[in-house]
Amino acid sequence: MPGTVWLLLVMALLAAVLDAVAGLRRGLPMGAVALAGAKSLAFPLAVVAFAWWAAPKQLPLLVQSLLTLAIVTPLGPLLYRRPTRSSPMPPCWCC
Repeated sequence: MPGTVWLLLVMALLAAVLDAVAGLRRGLPMGAVALAGAKSLAFPLAVVAFAWWAAPKQLPLLVQSLLTLAIVTPLGPLLYRRPTRSSPMPPCWCC
């Protein structure tokens, strides 16, 4: 199985944990935090499960291409997340 599948899973889990901590610090109810975490993890977990199932099979090239897009596309928003703060963030790390 490609390493990007595990990268997607780890990044989604980290994002869910960080969102849960932020939600609890803001005083949101535990049910709302759990529901938001489940929603944010649903697609990455479905992609990982399908990739795990499809890895030993020789699926058609179109299905493999779609699976590749399903793995790589969610990495962008997970990688370029901005923390939510009350104060504005500087435009770049060097400023």
